[in-house]
Amino acid sequence: MYRFRLFLFALFLPAILPAQELPDGFFDISYLSSFDFPTGITFDEGGRMFVWEKKGVVHLVDTAGNVYPEPFVDISEEVSNWKDHGLMAFVLDNEFSTNGFCYMLYALDLHHYNYYGTPEYHPDSTVTWQPTIGRVVRYRADPTTAYQTVLPDSRKVLLGASLQDGIPLMYEFHGLGSMLMAEDRSLLISTGDGTSNAGPDTGGDEYGTMASKAVESGIITPDQDVGSYRSQHLGNLNGKILRISAETGEGLPSNPFYDATAPASATSRIWSWGLRNPYRIQLRPNSGSHYAEDGKPGDIFVGDVGNGAWEELDIVTEGGQNFGWPIMEGIGSHWPYINEPAPPYQLRPNPLYGNGCDQEYFTFQDLYVNPKKGGHIPPANPCNGGELIEGYAVGQMPVLAWSNARWNKPTRAQVPVFADNGFYTGQNIGTEAGLPQGEVFDGYSALAGVFYQGNNFPPRYQGKYFMVDFSGWIKVLDFNEANELQSVEPFHDFAKDIIHLAENPADGKLYYLNLEGEV
Repeated sequence: MYRFRLFLFALFLPAILPAQELPDGFFDISYLSSFDFPTGITFDEGGRMFVWEKKGVVHLVDTAGNVYPEPFVDISEEVSNWKDHGLMAFVLDNEFSTNGFCYMLYALDLHHYNYYGTPEYHPDSTVTWQPTIGRVVRYRADPTTAYQTVLPDSRKVLLGASLQDGIPLMYEFHGLGSMLMAEDRSLLISTGDGTSNAGPDTGGDEYGTMASKAVESGIITPDQDVGSYRSQHLGNLNGKILRISAETGEGLPSNPFYDATAPASATSRIWSWGLRNPYRIQLRPNSGSHYAEDGKPGDIFVGDVGNGAWEELDIVTEGGQNFGWPIMEGIGSHWPYINEPAPPYQLRPNPLYGNGCDQEYFTFQDLYVNPKKGGHIPPANPCNGGELIEGYAVGQMPVLAWSNARWNKPTRAQVPVFADNGFYTGQNIGTEAGLPQGEVFDGYSALAGVFYQGNNFPPRYQGKYFMVDFSGWIKVLDFNEANELQSVEPFHDFAKDIIHLAENPADGKLYYLNLEGEV
């Protein structure tokens, strides 16, 4: 098992490392290395650092780099810590300096869930390798300690109070992703499809997904046992960006599929869908409204980890956008799933069924179309080509896709352009006028980065998007106000096993976590 050994930051100072690793004037130093498998970092307004560990502990670090002796909060007893699962996100409220609220996203330990408060409960016991759920809780920091610890009795479960109410986790990977607080104070949560990468999973346990046990325990309903197509299922929280109230945990009325009769349903909580493993997300600063009723939380930049062919940077600009997984990967069709019969989508009965039609439900592929120049082609009912389907999804292309360095040669970094047939195809950056400038590149796990807002870096970097891939690079992307990509340039070539990048607003430096080794 890997361990996150180093906690590193980059700043603008005289050059130390060779030019091929960082631009002139930048270097990396080891800052802290005392944490046990941390999964992320964030900062308050004053520059204090919060480091959360996968096992369920959040540490506080002062502005001089000293770790406080007592954790800020420790919920390790209720966190299921195995493989990709554990405490995956920790968020400070936008008004943390006055209200002290913070939020945590983690995999729920079933021993704690089933036995806490009973004679059968044992603090050292935990359940792993079993289907469980992702949960979101809110705590309030104690103002009498200058917000150095939380108030234990302030805990409130916002999502996942029961197994039927959480984010289904039924495979060792592709579970929980990130959580952010939007400018309108809604919580944005990214979730994986919860299934296997061993083959075209369309349901059942064939590829190692523990779907049958998840059905038995009520974590999913039988109609949600559709493998990766859960990303296309609006009654399920997998493969989505969720948007919930930070007060109630319910979906917001300005969400695209909100149901006023069931505000806590999966449908009401969904903001965007059709994602595989959106492990990291980031908001573009000043891109949203401050009012939740406007339904404009901001532009969400999504690093969606691919299935071996393409890594994606997606931008969610409005509610309801569908990014096509598993029908699409990158800018093209995902043939392992295209070539397999798609399962029925039991939320969408076929109105022609029983009238000379033996297809009771539409399939997920029946309800999805790709965009086309001049207007997409609406899908036809499979039982009658003359009758069009209503309520279908039109796919959203990634803003940038790059080839997997291990399994999809040659190296390519593409943007979507319309082909002669009117449908989108990929065109390498830097190859034609009008396309983003830059050289092609590859990687193997897309991670969202951060928009640099400080003034410690030279002006050419201010406002730019620093994007990350787990293969070890950081690149600088220039977007115009319409989120159109202008250029891609290298910044760091050897940030080995980088897993999270953040900016400290107090000092204008970039900090990142690394799985192992110094850069």
